[in-house]
Amino acid sequence: MRFTIRELVLVTAFLAMSCTALKYAGDVWITVLSAGLMILFMAATVAAVLDRGRRQALAAGFAICVAIYGVLFWSAPHDASNIPRELDPYTGWLPTSKLMKPFFEMIVKRTWIDLATGKEVATPTSGAGYGGIAGAGFGGGGIGGRENPPREKFMVIAHVLWAAVLGYSGSRLAAAIYCRRSATEKWPASGPQAGPADSQRY
Repeated sequence: MRFTIRELVLVTAFLAMSCTALKYAGDVWITVLSAGLMILFMAATVAAVLDRGRRQALAAGFAICVAIYGVLFWSAPHDASNIPRELDPYTGWLPTSKLMKPFFEMIVKRTWIDLATGKEVATPTSGAGYGGIAGAGFGGGGIGGRENPPREKFMVIAHVLWAAVLGYSGSRLAAAIYCRRSATEKWPASGPQAGPADSQRY
């Protein structure tokens, strides 16, 4: 499980990009990141089928973990509007959704808007709260709540990033298993039938 300098640089760049994408969550970031993950998943699937050796193990580990996470996400409960509950850090069931709640609370900026004029107003003191998957607001008074970044877009980006992280972790695990199995096949356990190759193992 050794890491190269190039991998460390890529991981650092990924973390920086992730923080920026989550803070400024929007349609552009969703499109870029989801397209990148889709391309990586397709390439990994092809490599897992056609390639051989350690590269095949890396590709298979990535594709399997991303696919499993996708199934878990889409099989999670939906709300009354048929929107996955995992797109709200306050209602999500997956551990990855729950982990994003404190991060969302750290960066979100909440404002109150007069629905008639579209202008920002002072924070109400009547106990009204945010409702809906993206802070759509509350009934009464003609005032609605707005969150920046919107929690739905924030969570879409978060899940794409989690899928990439889990895919990378799966690829590393698959490569380690492959190398261990290859070493075992090359150096069989010593015993009565052990040959000269076993004596050279150490």
